[in-house]
Formats: sequence, C-alpha cells, structure tokens
Amino acid sequence: MKREERHHLKGNPLAVFLVNVGEFFYNPGRIIVVTVILFLIVAIGFGGYLFWQNQRNDRIGELMANAMLVVESEVIQPPNQEGTDSEQDSSGDSLDWEQPENSFSSEASRLEMALLKLLAVADEYPSSPQGISARFMAASSLVELDRLEEASAQYLRVIELDDDQIYGRMAVFGLAEVNLMSGNYESAITLLKAESESVESPIPLDAVLMQLGRVYQLAGKDAEALGSFSRIGHEFPLSLYLSDAQSSMESLTSSSVNDFSSDE
Repeated sequence: MKREERHHLKGNPLAVFLVNVGEFFYNPGRIIVVTVILFLIVAIGFGGYLFWQNQRNDRIGELMANAMLVVESEVIQPPNQEGTDSEQDSSGDSLDWEQPENSFSSEASRLEMALLKLLAVADEYPSSPQGISARFMAASSLVELDRLEEASAQYLRVIELDDDQIYGRMAVFGLAEVNLMSGNYESAITLLKAESESVESPIPLDAVLMQLGRVYQLAGKDAEALGSFSRIGHEFPLSLYLSDAQSSMESLTSSSVNDFSSDE
C-alpha cells in the first residue's frame, strides 16, 4: 500500500485492522502456517477427547465388573458350629473355617455389598447405560432387602433417566411391585394401567396386562381383573401368559359362583 494511502487510513483503526488482515492472508505462506496450526489444534482437541472417553469407559467397565462379581458370587454359609464330633478337634473346639474367596456367608451380606458396588457405578456415571443398568439392579437389591422406600426412590430415578427405554419401563414394573408390597394397590394399578395404554412401551402388552390383572385381583377388583385376563386371550392367542390368564379367569369365575351360592 502506498504511503499516502496508509497515512489517509491512519485515523481509522478499523480500516487499518482490515488492511493488515488482508495483507496477512494475502501471503500464501502465512495461510499454510495458519491452516497447519488450526489442524493441530483440532487434532489435539479430538485426541484429548478420545483419550478422556477411553479413560472414562475403562473406569465404568472396571466399576461394573467389580459390581457384577459380587452380584454373581456364591452364598456359602459357615458349617454348623454345633455339628458332629467329626467337626471338632480333640480339645472339643470347632475346627477353624474360612469363608471362600468371592463368596458371602448370607444372602443379606451379598446383597448389601452388591448394593454398594452398584450404586458406586450409578452415582458416578448416572446417565451412562451401565449407570442406568446398575441403578436398576440396585433398586431390585433394595426390594430383596425389604428397604422399599429406598427402592422406590431408585426406580423413580431410573424412570427419570431412561423414561422411554427398556430400563425405564422395567422400572415402572418395579415401582408397581414396591407399591404392591406396601399395600398401595391403587398406585400400582395407576402405573400399570398407564403402561398398558402406552403405544411406545418396549414391554410386551400381554406381560403388562397379566401383571395388571394380578394387581386388580389382589385389590379385590375381580371385574377389572377378568377384563385384563380376557384381553390376553382375545388379543394375544399365542401369548406365553395365556395359560396363566385362563387359570386366573377360572379361579375368579369359580370364586364368584361360590360367593353367590353362599349368599343363598
């Protein structure tokens, strides 16, 4: 640029900046340098992301493997300390016994340890598939431990995180079961009825209707129970639940006949 032109633009900072940028990119060598630098920045960023992702996946895999080791471990109870003379040494004391590795002395102790391991995965990686799966299994463990309020909270969290997917819908079943065990039949019915009306649920409808019929039956709503069981026969003639549904219908029908006869 001519000296006169530079002097003319000197009072306009924006114009000077634009001119300098134009001169910089007009140089082909500088364009190559800038391109290489940008490529390196993107490559380093992408490589860092992949490294972080691999580290994260390794961590999740390790935590989940530790949890499943406990979930699948054996329960081996200690031998009876009041056993036969062959179980005692010459001094009359019981022989020493050590718990085998990766086993537990009771089902409750196994469930408690599994719960800790599963919640470690679920709380550290709540939105990951492994975290959601671990939380669902933790809720099931809480049910077995008869800690129903805690199980309900975990099932609700699974539903929140995985609403339209398989674990989210299975958690609805779990939550209904918790309500049933707590004697809250109406809440269980509401959950299962909504599930039976969902067109996008991955849970087979005949399975939902079978469970809904059982809850109706336990709640003393025989007419509604018959309606659910009969739908299985009409809509799913090849259902795996057909035999159970028919048996339940026969039981309800005969019960109604007996009640009518006793009234007479």
